[in-house]
Amino acid sequence: MDTTKRFQHLEVDEFLTSLDFLPIGMSIVDTHLQLRYCNTAFIELLDFPENLIIPGMSMEALFRYNAQRGDYGPGDADEQVQSRMALSAKFEPHQFTRTRGDGRILQIIGRVMYDQAGQPIGFVSLYEDITKEKIYEQKLEKQHQELSLAYEDLKQTQLALLQAEKMATVGHLAAGIAHEINNPIGFVISGENALEGYLNDLLSLVAHYEQLETHYPEQSRQLMQSNKDQVELALIREDAPALLKEIRHGLTRVKEIVGQLKVFAFDQPNQTAAADLREVADRALAIAVHGFGQQISIHKDYAEIPLIQCSAGELAQVFLALFSNAGQAISGAGQISIRIAQQEQSVRCDISDTGSGIKTEHLAHIFDPFFTTKAVGSGTGMGLAVAYNSIKQQGGKIEVKSTPGLGSCFSIFLPLS
Repeated sequence: MDTTKRFQHLEVDEFLTSLDFLPIGMSIVDTHLQLRYCNTAFIELLDFPENLIIPGMSMEALFRYNAQRGDYGPGDADEQVQSRMALSAKFEPHQFTRTRGDGRILQIIGRVMYDQAGQPIGFVSLYEDITKEKIYEQKLEKQHQELSLAYEDLKQTQLALLQAEKMATVGHLAAGIAHEINNPIGFVISGENALEGYLNDLLSLVAHYEQLETHYPEQSRQLMQSNKDQVELALIREDAPALLKEIRHGLTRVKEIVGQLKVFAFDQPNQTAAADLREVADRALAIAVHGFGQQISIHKDYAEIPLIQCSAGELAQVFLALFSNAGQAISGAGQISIRIAQQEQSVRCDISDTGSGIKTEHLAHIFDPFFTTKAVGSGTGMGLAVAYNSIKQQGGKIEVKSTPGLGSCFSIFLPLS
C-alpha cells in the first residue's frame, strides 16, 4: 500500500510532532549529507547541545563534534571525520552499536530512502538506548559461564568419584584374590620343595642299587635293566630336575603376581608418596600382560629417573588401562614399547603399540567420558577419561599420537616437584 494513502488524513506538522514524542532517536539526512530532520530523542541520546543542531547542517559538523569530544576513541579527528563521511556517502544500510562515555550503549540502524523512481534521496537512522538489554545479556552470559564451569566441576567430581569407587573395588578384589591364592600357593611351594627332596633321595637310592648290580646273576641284571627301560629311568633322571625347575619358576611367578595384587590392594589412591615410575609401570604390566596374546612382545627402555611425588595406586590404574588398550589394539603379532626417561622438569613415559591405531575423527574424543569405539557391552568408555583425570589431578598431562593401521603412542608427563 502507498504510504501516502495510509497517512493521507495526517498533516505533516502533526506527523513530525508525533515523532518528537518517540523514545527512539531519529534523524533524516539527504543525498548531500545534510541533516534534514531529527527529533528530541536524537539530541538527548547523543548528548548534543540544542544550539548545535541546525536544519540543513552538514553531517561533517556532527562527526567533527563527536570526534573532538572523544566519542570515536583515540586517533586523529580529521581522519575519523573523513572515514565516516566516506562511509555515509555510500548510502548503504548500516547497523552497529556505540558505547558512549557515560557507559550507555546505543544501537544505531540506518536505512536508505528512495523516491518513486527508485533513486536514493537520503537515509533515515534510528537510535535506541539498549544499555539495560546489554547488561541483562552480560548477566546471562556470566550465568552461562558459571553454569558451564559448574557443569565441568560436576563432570570432574563424577570422574573422581568413579575413580575412587573403581580403586576401592580393585583394592577389595585384589586383596581377596591375593588372600585366597596366597595360602594354597604356600602349600604347593612347600610340597614342591619336599617333592624335590624325595625325588633326589629316590634317585640316590637307585644309583646305590645300580652299583650293586655287578654282584647279581646275569639273569637278574637283565631283568632289572628291562624294568629300568620300561619306566624310562634315564629319561626321569634327565627330565625330572628340569621339570621341577619349571614348576618352581611358575610358582615363583604366581607368588610375584600375588605380591603385586597386594600392592594394588593397599595403595591408597588419594595419598601421595615418593615413587619410582618404572616400578609402578612394571607392577601394572605384570597384571596386564596376562591378557596379551602370545605373539605380543614387550620392549622396555628405562633410563635413570628421580623419584616423583605421586599417587602410585592411581598411576598403576592409568598404566593398566593404557597397557590393556594397547594389547587389545594388536591383532596377531605385534609389540608394545615402554620408554621412561626424564625430560627437563618432568618424567616422561611413552607407551606405544603396533596395533590398528585410532581414526583421526576419534582422536579429539578419546578422553571424553563414555566415548568408546568398542562394540556395545565391550567397554564403558571411561578408562581413558579416568586416566586423563588422574594424570591432570597429579599436575601432569597425557597426549596421544596415532596413525590408523600403524599404531598409537600415549605420552604421560609428570612433574618432578
